[in-house]
Amino acid sequence: MILKVPVVVLFVFLVQQIQDVIGVPSILPAEPKYLVGEDISITCTTDNDPNDIEWYKGSTDPANQLMDGGRIGIEVNMPDQSILSISGLILADSDPYICKQGEIGRASCRERV
Repeated sequence: MILKVPVVVLFVFLVQQIQDVIGVPSILPAEPKYLVGEDISITCTTDNDPNDIEWYKGSTDPANQLMDGGRIGIEVNMPDQSILSISGLILADSDPYICKQGEIGRASCRERV
């Protein structure tokens, strides 16, 4: 008997295996819940240089890239972390936050405010 595996399923499995090997970034906390007015930190951990991590809000469109300044803080904690801080949460902060490291991969979490 020949087992037939759909190509898409096999592709997704192989991509996941490759991502596990090359050290795709991951985000903690995975399912955060916060209150308006709180200060928060989201940590992105990688097996690669954390200086290469970029943070985005909503999508990885270049217009959505977050920069250090104002209520937003981005800090590198060597050897493997980039930390996004947001002070004084407002309802408009409820969005997916994505850490992306070049073409290696990305991780995301949605803030619940």
